[in-house]
Amino acid sequence: MAESNHIDRRGFEISKLKHSQLLHKFLCQQIHLQVIKQNHKYISGRWLTDEWFGGKNVKRPDAIIITQDNQKIAIEAERTIKSKYRYQQIIVQYLKMIKANQISKVRYLMPDQAKAQLVEKNL
Repeated sequence: MAESNHIDRRGFEISKLKHSQLLHKFLCQQIHLQVIKQNHKYISGRWLTDEWFGGKNVKRPDAIIITQDNQKIAIEAERTIKSKYRYQQIIVQYLKMIKANQISKVRYLMPDQAKAQLVEKNL
């Protein structure tokens, strides 16, 4: 399992940076800071391996928070609204992860109430 204190050292290519990706990274960083303040462990989705979820082509959350009582909470930082069908696919995968005791629950976090209402509508 990857450590939360590792630094992603991939090269930065400005031409490949999209505005929506930048906003998503900012939201993930805000979540990370909140988790640190609460003394929980934060593992970025970039560091989660195939072994963590039992194979390739499995939905990976944006992060996993491990609470002080060892709950593993999958975090989805939602900036773009997906279709109802896509959310159904994702939820099925998360239910399988919960059943396999890989995670205990999933939290969707949005940057504002308007986005939260749109996501809730599609769920």
